[in-house]
Amino acid sequence: MEMDWGAVREEVTGYLQDLVRLDTTNPPGNETPAAEYLAGVLRREGIEPTVLESAPGRRNVVTRLKGTGEKGPLLLLSHLDIDQADSEVAARRETSCQAAEGQWEDERKAR
Repeated sequence: MEMDWGAVREEVTGYLQDLVRLDTTNPPGNETPAAEYLAGVLRREGIEPTVLESAPGRRNVVTRLKGTGEKGPLLLLSHLDIDQADSEVAARRETSCQAAEGQWEDERKAR
């Protein structure tokens, strides 16, 4: 089966746009909406995540895909929050996540 990379790009771009629209500004840190969103995406793909809460509103997503043991393990790690220093970006979150001609709107404005 051949991979439809155009469809993959559209799907992952949608996930990114959804995540950018969530307010996860730290402090105070409000990763719960992003964690719940990602957990839902994983569940729809047949992957059962675990959502852990280290403090109120500070949730993380953990999941494991078992390999065959033929190769070493791979760990993917990412933050779900944004720094307060990025608050200007956060203020534009509803409008700044539109892709046009393969580039993000903010990238085109910076040129």
